[in-house]
Amino acid sequence: MLAYFSSLREAVSSAAAPIIIFIFICLCHLQELYAAVVEYYGENHRTLPPTTFFSLFMRFVKAFKVCVASCCLLMDVNISLYSALLCSASNVLIELSL
Repeated sequence: MLAYFSSLREAVSSAAAPIIIFIFICLCHLQELYAAVVEYYGENHRTLPPTTFFSLFMRFVKAFKVCVASCCLLMDVNISLYSALLCSASNVLIELSL
């Protein structure tokens, strides 16, 4: 019985070896990518854990979206005010020319 489990363990480990190697390579690549992204934003990947970095990044993205929405709203208001002002100014010019 013990020989059966040892042969089963060898079979599983030999079948899983390529998968484990692939996962290890992916892990190394992802660590390098994380380091590159964190360094792009001026931080150190050794002192800044991923949970902290991504929570800060998500907070920035939410604030950026709010800012873009408010700027778009402000631009729409400014355009409507400008068009109303232009329309009233043209009405005044028409009245003055009559």
